[in-house]
Amino acid sequence: MKLIKLLLSVFVLLNGDVLASPQQNNMAQIFSTGVLLSDSDAISFGVANFDPKTLLQKHPSEISDSIQLRNQLAVTNLPFNFEVAGKKGVFSDKLFFNLSYVVQKQSTSEPEDDYNKDIIYGFYSAYKRDWILDKSWKLSTGIGQYLMHYENKHNYHNVFSSGLQQQLDGQYFNINSNAYILEPSLGIKYTQQKQSWGYWSYKSKFNYFYGWTFSGNTATRGANPQSWKFANTLKTHLHLFSNTQQLESLYIKAERVDIGGDLPASLGTDYYYEFGLGLLMKFKAWPDFIKNVGIGVNVNLGSSLEGGSLVLYFNEV
Repeated sequence: MKLIKLLLSVFVLLNGDVLASPQQNNMAQIFSTGVLLSDSDAISFGVANFDPKTLLQKHPSEISDSIQLRNQLAVTNLPFNFEVAGKKGVFSDKLFFNLSYVVQKQSTSEPEDDYNKDIIYGFYSAYKRDWILDKSWKLSTGIGQYLMHYENKHNYHNVFSSGLQQQLDGQYFNINSNAYILEPSLGIKYTQQKQSWGYWSYKSKFNYFYGWTFSGNTATRGANPQSWKFANTLKTHLHLFSNTQQLESLYIKAERVDIGGDLPASLGTDYYYEFGLGLLMKFKAWPDFIKNVGIGVNVNLGSSLEGGSLVLYFNEV
């Protein structure tokens, strides 16, 4: 999510008849980025961030801008799904749900700098159908929806910005908004028949989403978040240990994500790469909706969020 630059704010204040347009564009980018961050298949964050380029350096250079941005962000997703209907050998229907929490805190050591905090709460639900083409291939269709709430909290410490607080509050800072977003999707997936060593899978999926902002501050209304993403993903699960009680596997992921609409402006690119490596564990006594849990490392390359993270996996398939 891009924070509003003060220079742009001054320009807008001097051109009152275009005040709504920049803020609507900003809100569209915020909610579009919130959708992407709440999709763990598209981009992953963890409990600790690092720059892969400095791992072998004895004396790492200054922290890169992308790592600083990752350190400002905290993303929590709690996904779960279950099968609701199906016809053996023809199709299977599933319901998907996800609760998400995204927060960005702009911290600084300079006492005269403003402090900014952006929060997005999200609830996602979707109905998806997998058409079974044969033992390995599936065609996936789905329709999902997001209900999101955004809040901005801004404390003025800078003398210049403090003088503009009355004009900025309620327009760009200290605002809240809500959005309803629809997301149809279409994809195809190949999953190798499970072997003694494990299995691998390939998935190509296109998602498009379009939404409407409502309620909240007047300046945030009328925005229409609109974006798309096209992800090609290769995953491998290597069995490490198995008995009657538990299953452990090594998880490897390589992915390219192409994006359009509002997203390139936020991520500074129209495509990026994600790589993941982790250890997954499943205890057979757990409820069926818990597929696995695990820990690993995820690396993003090619976007403004470039860098690595120590991640916690939940229901990773």
